[in-house]
Amino acid sequence: MLTAVLVLAVSLPALAQDTLSYQGTITDAARQPVTASYPFVFSLYATREDGDVIWTESYESIDIVDGTFNVDLGSLTPF
Repeated sequence: MLTAVLVLAVSLPALAQDTLSYQGTITDAARQPVTASYPFVFSLYATREDGDVIWTESYESIDIVDGTFNVDLGSLTPF
């Protein structure tokens, strides 16, 4: 099972766009790049700790190639 927590510092003007392009990397326990597909859920919170969720977007599958993935946040669920 793959579990990841991503912390994104996003300013309000950045969310005025239709989408926000995000690129990430994933490695296995041996720090080797992963090539696979996994479901992802991205969420934005009102504050860093114990904040309310203000936006969320789920993907059934995102392809990871040589440890790298790209996603346009806001493409499924508008900000």
